[in-house]
Amino acid sequence: MHELDYYVAVRACRDLTPGIYRYLPDRHALALVNRDTVPLVRLVNAAYLAINRESVPPVLISLAARFGRNSGKYGDLAYSLTLRNAGVVLQSVYLCATAMGLGACAVGTGDAADFAEATGLDPAEVSAVGEIVIGSLPGEGE
Repeated sequence: MHELDYYVAVRACRDLTPGIYRYLPDRHALALVNRDTVPLVRLVNAAYLAINRESVPPVLISLAARFGRNSGKYGDLAYSLTLRNAGVVLQSVYLCATAMGLGACAVGTGDAADFAEATGLDPAEVSAVGEIVIGSLPGEGE
């Protein structure tokens, strides 16, 4: 019933081809969704403009809500629960990145149309509700 899916926009990451990936929790794996660089660059550049603009982020994780998954059970409370769950996930990513010696920065923007183009999903059914960039710490290169 968990309403969040995780999409990873990879610009530059060792052992991963640039593209948009979906995290498959049952296999703890990534599945390539889109190799087209146009929507990838659009997503990553929007994140770059929203953060410190010191370096283009190598990885952007988008939390996508499948709104129908929990609305049947929670009704009017579903959307606020989705946002709370997204906050928990973002905090967990911060903690994991810190433990791995990486930098993380939640992104306060995002465009539903860009996300839909990058993933091929219908924004009325699935839309990004949170984003976070992952990369090296400032001064440590990419």
